[in-house]
Amino acid sequence: MFGFLNYWEEHAHKLSVIIPQGINAVQVMTIHKSKGLEFPVVLFPFANWNATSERDAKSWVEINEPELEGLPSSLIPLNDKLNSSTKKLQAIYEEYKAKVLLDNLNMLYVALTRPKTRLYIFTSSKERGKNLNVFFDTFLKSKGLWEDGKTQYNFGKKVKETNNKQKENKKFPTSQPVEDLSKILHINRQAPKMWEVNNPEKGTDKGRRVHEILSYIKTVNDVDDALKKALRLGLIANSEAKKMKYILNIILKNVDMKPYFAEGLRVKNEEEILLSNGRILRPDRLVFEENEVTIIDYKTGLEKNTHEKQILEYKTEIEKMGYKVKESLLVYINDESIKLKSV
Repeated sequence: MFGFLNYWEEHAHKLSVIIPQGINAVQVMTIHKSKGLEFPVVLFPFANWNATSERDAKSWVEINEPELEGLPSSLIPLNDKLNSSTKKLQAIYEEYKAKVLLDNLNMLYVALTRPKTRLYIFTSSKERGKNLNVFFDTFLKSKGLWEDGKTQYNFGKKVKETNNKQKENKKFPTSQPVEDLSKILHINRQAPKMWEVNNPEKGTDKGRRVHEILSYIKTVNDVDDALKKALRLGLIANSEAKKMKYILNIILKNVDMKPYFAEGLRVKNEEEILLSNGRILRPDRLVFEENEVTIIDYKTGLEKNTHEKQILEYKTEIEKMGYKVKESLLVYINDESIKLKSV
């Protein structure tokens, strides 16, 4: 027994039990692992984790305090204490909580859509209002089913899964060996238009980096901080900073773009929108003016019909949320100029 326990201590993290499909057994797995799978019956225990925060969460933040000159950034804990801090730190904390909440909603969606016939959810009343039970409580109250003190609710009827056994396949088809690879392999002799043959790291990659840095910018005054962040994250090299700033200024100081980067606007960059079917949309920039929204989506390269289709989908879903879409803009970015297209 002692020898087995030593062996288990050393090798337990490497071992796993592979259960064949169709066997009459319980499979234990994480919600992430179950993504894309389905089961006749699902037991969902411990559905009571905190929906708006994570344990020991931390984040790097930019520091612009005169007394801390020479310290460009700091690692801070993300917790409720930030509510009594500066407006900048409060905004960072609120954005963090929104992202955690969205991640938890995505995970909850996956868990609740795995079963084919039956689902059992086990939650608790601890920290009511903070953990996942708030969603279950809200559902029960919306259906008029909530009862104080009641701890068990049932919906629908139990259905037994029909056992359709697959016939055993005793024939194993084999493929014929390929004698002439030239008949099935096709080599493209022309490089993609966005790929510079003499300098392949440019092209689409550069467009993606401009796109990413724009997500750090809310007003025209954020350019320098955005570049510092890009340098710190390794997104650009020091030798590229000057050129990148030039491109960003072309965008932000464009006569038609200026109003959307002015001070005092409520802006959401890369804000995720969770649809009822579980899909996530992520518009590049949303500019709010009371109940009106302007949608901005950045593009590099050639214009495509799919670009219009994508931004129109953003418009449809945002209007379903009760907002009036003032304008939908596609912004095509090149090294020396930009082009705005209203859709």
